[in-house]
Amino acid sequence: MARTYHRAWARTLEAHGHYAPAAEHWQEAGLAERAAQGFIAAARHAPYDPLSARAYYLRALHLAEAVDPRLRQELELDLLELDLRLGRLDETGRERLEQLAETAGARSRLLIAEALLQRGDYPRALASARAGLARALREGDRACQARAHFLLAWIYYRHGDPGAQLAELEQALDAYLQIEDHQGAARTLRNLAALYFRLGEKETGDALQARALEEAETVGDGVLTLRIRADRATGRWLRGEFPWVLREARALRRAARRLGDYGGELDALELEGLAALKLGDHAGAHRAFDAAVRRADELHLEKDAALARSERAWASIELGAFAEAESDLRAALAVQRRIGDQAKLGHTYHTWGYLHLRRGDHEEALRWFRRAARHWRARGERGHLARSLAYAALAAAASGRTRLAQRLSGEALRASHDWPVGVPDRPLIWAVYARFHARGAPWSRKACDELRRLRAGLRPAARRRLAATFVYRTVCEGTGL
Repeated sequence: MARTYHRAWARTLEAHGHYAPAAEHWQEAGLAERAAQGFIAAARHAPYDPLSARAYYLRALHLAEAVDPRLRQELELDLLELDLRLGRLDETGRERLEQLAETAGARSRLLIAEALLQRGDYPRALASARAGLARALREGDRACQARAHFLLAWIYYRHGDPGAQLAELEQALDAYLQIEDHQGAARTLRNLAALYFRLGEKETGDALQARALEEAETVGDGVLTLRIRADRATGRWLRGEFPWVLREARALRRAARRLGDYGGELDALELEGLAALKLGDHAGAHRAFDAAVRRADELHLEKDAALARSERAWASIELGAFAEAESDLRAALAVQRRIGDQAKLGHTYHTWGYLHLRRGDHEEALRWFRRAARHWRARGERGHLARSLAYAALAAAASGRTRLAQRLSGEALRASHDWPVGVPDRPLIWAVYARFHARGAPWSRKACDELRRLRAGLRPAARRRLAATFVYRTVCEGTGL
């Protein structure tokens, strides 16, 4: 009688979309496999609550132990994929993916590729993604074919061939749309938007980003929605809206913690640190970057830890802790060179230049800034190029090489004009140009006016911090060095 009661309730709850309580009743009715399917449905209908989804997968796995080996394997992959998306995949999970690779088809091979990519092991990630694509083609698995193209684009971006991204992303998007996988389409649109922003095509990037957000919200993907919000905040940071970005970064960090999204937490910490740096809150920036380093180290995410160390180094320089900054930069550079992380290597080169500039070793600073500039030019990232050239001009001038400073500052201004997306330290680029060109006075006024408008919107203590920054003093007072 009791089992009949539980079956009746399970059917009623399931019909109304209440999958988790329905699964509880299926379990009480002694139907383990039906209960497992109920918990799987509950997990897949909880995109805004990934921690609950994870708990449902674990309960389904427990029930599936005595049921169907194929169901158990599918569940394991679902759980491992969720952990991977949240940045929570540990060594045990990575080892289990390797074990499943021979029996679970293309999907497990592509999850391995994504795990390797997340860690920064690009050569093995590339090999695994290509193997996954070949297997997906043999098996006729269109979803895995789409995923393989998406991953190949991501690997090309990180590992030094950003130009190869576009074709892979377009193939991925076409495939996802054909199979009506809106979540996959949203992830691909997000990366397409980022690509067009890096190419300086702001209108196309904005349109793609809006489509990505619409798709993510349509399927109720809370994690992806957070990541797209972080992307938008990065755009506003590039345009100098630092107080807004600081508030948004803290909101994103709280939301990521609620979702259990470690990857989203790392994104938010980076944004928080970068915004705090621009506002002169160097201690606050150091705290944010330090938290990012500790989280990335805990998760064995080498590429993220290296980036966070290079960013913590900049905060340390501002705090006068040059030895700590050098230690972080050595560690970051060693990892980025070993794993071939071309996407972020230029930032570390630039920060090395800034360390030497602040130490007074101007020739060495010039060498590092020009190395950063060559790196950004080769990748077509002209916003970062403009910034590194402007700093190189300052180092050249401090070394007594005025004609070189004049040439570099002119190149910096031209590169910034080619970058409508927004340029880091835009007022500095304008002011450096003005310093070395006879007709540069309008650029100097424009640069100082922008920083003074920013300062006017801050509270008194924040105004004092901003006025003490290297950029503000260089632009408005001419005393940065």
